[in-house]
Amino acid sequence: MGEKGKTTAVGRLITKLRTDAELSQYALAAAMGISRSTLMRLEEGTTTQPTVELLNALAKALDVDPEELYDAVWQDTTEPLPSPAVYFRSKYKLTADQVAELEAAVESVTTKQRRTKQERRSP
Repeated sequence: MGEKGKTTAVGRLITKLRTDAELSQYALAAAMGISRSTLMRLEEGTTTQPTVELLNALAKALDVDPEELYDAVWQDTTEPLPSPAVYFRSKYKLTADQVAELEAAVESVTTKQRRTKQERRSP
């Protein structure tokens, strides 16, 4: 990550989204109110942990869901992801009961997925 010549997942995604939108680095940076060098460092992988504010500004300027960018940042880190409880509580302002209900649903889905994979492997 961040080594010369090695881009990050978020850098590659930003470059793809920007070129798909037919924007130059200058145009996107101007739309966001940042310098082109800041955007260039993101795309090249020199900046590996952009702030939430920067990711949100990128998402707005590129008309994409910010979570697409958040996910790309997490792809290159060894840090653990937030727990589902923290995510659901923060993202959707859910109560403890609502979070518990969602966690149970996630557990049910992932348990079914593991069983299906095991059944496919069994002769």
